Amino acid sequence: MLASLAVGNLDGWHMFVAVEPGPRQAEFTPICARYLAPDCYTVTINRKKLGVRGNPYQLIDGVFRQGSELNLCLEEDLILAPDAPDLVEWYFTNRQTHWACLNLIAGCCGNPGYMSHTAYPDLLFETNCFTPVGLAMTADIWPRFRESWVGPDHRVIGKYSRMIEAAKGKRFLALEGWDWALWGEVLADPKLRVVQPVAARVTHDGPDGHHVKEDFQGLAFEHISLVEVARNTADFRIVDSKSLPDQTRAHQAALEHASVLMAECRSIDYPLVPEPVRTGARLLTRIKGHPVDPTRRS
Repeated sequence: MLASLAVGNLDGWHMFVAVEPGPRQAEFTPICARYLAPDCYTVTINRKKLGVRGNPYQLIDGVFRQGSELNLCLEEDLILAPDAPDLVEWYFTNRQTHWACLNLIAGCCGNPGYMSHTAYPDLLFETNCFTPVGLAMTADIWPRFRESWVGPDHRVIGKYSRMIEAAKGKRFLALEGWDWALWGEVLADPKLRVVQPVAARVTHDGPDGHHVKEDFQGLAFEHISLVEVARNTADFRIVDSKSLPDQTRAHQAALEHASVLMAECRSIDYPLVPEPVRTGARLLTRIKGHPVDPTRRS
């Protein structure tokens, strides 16, 4: 992941890495040193395993509390396009109050139908779909996402099931993972939208993810092509979904229809199971600004 990220413009960015205890934890600092300047990364070794929900939460919450403005969450098994950092910068510069976050690939939780039409590298659209693959968010939205992230429990499920019912009719979403919980936050508010690109800036590398196994990897990511040449940020533009090119419009509409059906299926009565404990390191997080100086804007 870092090899592809380092190709892009990382001026003003700082890499924060939270590593779970395990036999490979010593490998992370040398990898960062290979691709990043010494003052551009911070590696933290967790004293105890926090899991796939707790590890990214404590890292992201910590840096936002210290004054970071913009956060790009990545994992070590991703590959990025050269202009991925520029797209995130564009999102931050042009952010709107109804934007919940930016995804670096168009798609939705649990749906293998990820989209990338590289003939249209400048186009983005608003959607109620959400994916954790390449997630950028600002400090403004974090208080809302933070409350959802700490679930699931009966209090959170009850709150959001009522909100979703009010917003969408009888459509519920069981908050069984932090990604599904954040998606529930988007679905609960009919005004919130996620910004996604027509041409992907990230893809998943290999079937070894916590939830990405061989079958899902093949369906969701083996067909994904990334933008190969960095774009000028002045070219990026949001278009109405009805104005998207024909093939892209059909794909995006299918994703949104599928997201509604999936939200209905993940009902409040859906059985919740304990989250398995992660045995290895999984998270690389990119934060805008340096935590030592909360007033800094890079």
